[in-house]
Amino acid sequence: MKIPWLVLVLTFSSGGAKAESPVSVQGVSWEKEARAYLVLAVTNEPGWHTYYKDPGEVGLPFRFSFSSAGKPVPLDLVGWPKPASFQSAVGVAAKGYTGQYAFFFLPVEPAKEGDQGEFHVKWLSCGAVCKPQEVKVAFRYEGTRWRPQREEDRGLTGRMEGFFSQLEPNTGSRLGEPLQVAPKSWFSFFGGWGKK
Repeated sequence: MKIPWLVLVLTFSSGGAKAESPVSVQGVSWEKEARAYLVLAVTNEPGWHTYYKDPGEVGLPFRFSFSSAGKPVPLDLVGWPKPASFQSAVGVAAKGYTGQYAFFFLPVEPAKEGDQGEFHVKWLSCGAVCKPQEVKVAFRYEGTRWRPQREEDRGLTGRMEGFFSQLEPNTGSRLGEPLQVAPKSWFSFFGGWGKK
């Protein structure tokens, strides 16, 4: 049985969360077997979780888009990290993530030196309360790959191989394809969450 969106909304609070940004997203450039990946590395603060593409009875998955010069740019999402199962704040089963993990993308179309691109990422962070979050992560095309405009955390870069090995097989998709994972009313409530 799906939990009505009203029950989920009642778990939200405007002032109960201690962390200003309980989940952060950072851009990373990484190469493996002559393929240059754009990576979004995610860090959940202790006590916070996020949701898988098929979150279970409650929750909302990550949503990604990438654009350059104001136009959508197709990228292939290689696969979703393998999720863990847990009990949500309202006591029902859900699937998602804690700690650190990463999403890997491959360009579909060639880019030119100096091109600038931007990920727009939306997700739901849940701990004692739930909090919709979104962020924009800027990249620039240099040499033969997209690189983040902010300096990379080298410690995080060194963990890419481990994150890559945790991808679930056959869960990739092209950005812009719709995810049918929750009632339409949930997406409408969260400001067009399901829009491209």
